[in-house]
Amino acid sequence: MSFENMFKPIQIGPMNVPNRFVVPPMGNNFANTDGSLSEKSKNYYAARAKGGFGLITIESSVVYYKSKGGPRKPCLFDDSVIDSFKNVIDACHAEGAKVSVQLQHAGPDVNQAIAGYPIVAASPIPSKDGQYTSAIFEDSSNCAKYVNENMQNNGFKVNGIFERSDLTGFNWSQVPVVLLEMGFMSNYTEDQNMSSPQYQEKMMTCVADGLDNYFKNKK
Repeated sequence: MSFENMFKPIQIGPMNVPNRFVVPPMGNNFANTDGSLSEKSKNYYAARAKGGFGLITIESSVVYYKSKGGPRKPCLFDDSVIDSFKNVIDACHAEGAKVSVQLQHAGPDVNQAIAGYPIVAASPIPSKDGQYTSAIFEDSSNCAKYVNENMQNNGFKVNGIFERSDLTGFNWSQVPVVLLEMGFMSNYTEDQNMSSPQYQEKMMTCVADGLDNYFKNKK
């Protein structure tokens, strides 16, 4: 494994992140039904910060009151939730981590029974034909295949590769991009496994080795 920079600090705008390890946004349904973050949310994110991740991303925080996709989604369209977000962020800062927030409009996944409004969303576009993703589609797909193969060869169950062109991080990228979603917090066994430093190391070693294979075989 040849990714020494993963352990080095990085400057992102005015923010200095202590290393390159990031907890990506993962929906966990720990938020309260009013959109505020719960004590369980705080404990969940603080545990990841304590484990050594340099940047913690709070998941799918709804930005518009008509676009809530589930009953326990964090919401940021009302000032009443600010204190709950601050509690979570302070807990992560206390462990040395920085915090970012994923902003979300649920699009076609809006739950009308919860939001009470009609669905408003963009039309789906296949990734390889997308206006913004076609140039990086082939390389991104190959990279994902190498990571997928390496994970499967090391005994991890992989749900497959899904092609997307409707994600902001994809459709403005000029380099190959792959988003990894690893495990489900609602699955007790997986949650316990991913709390283990040895399991975390095994997972990330598999990912890093898959990336190495991609670059070694890149034409």
